[in-house]
Amino acid sequence: MSIAKLPKVASQFEEQLKPKPEKKAVDFNSKEVQDFIESAPDGAKRKYKLKGKKVVITLTMNPDDLDRVNEVAADLGMTRAALLNMWIQQQLKKGAVPRENDNIY
Repeated sequence: MSIAKLPKVASQFEEQLKPKPEKKAVDFNSKEVQDFIESAPDGAKRKYKLKGKKVVITLTMNPDDLDRVNEVAADLGMTRAALLNMWIQQQLKKGAVPRENDNIY
């Protein structure tokens, strides 16, 4: 004669049925997170405010030059920001640094 196993009681499944708490998204640029990181012994204070993974800068230039930049960007099917970033990257790869006697204007 064999003894039948008792079915599991609902209380044994309660933990499985409970919804897991949702993880909150963390804004790594928030002041709280930055303060926490900076308080660490090896936490470094950033020089720049980030927007996503990039730094926002302000650039002043001659309106005629800006019109030319916009024309070139439109001809290449790029945004102005993408074109300027491309030009800067090209110059940095070349190692181009203006010298005192260079006429850059």
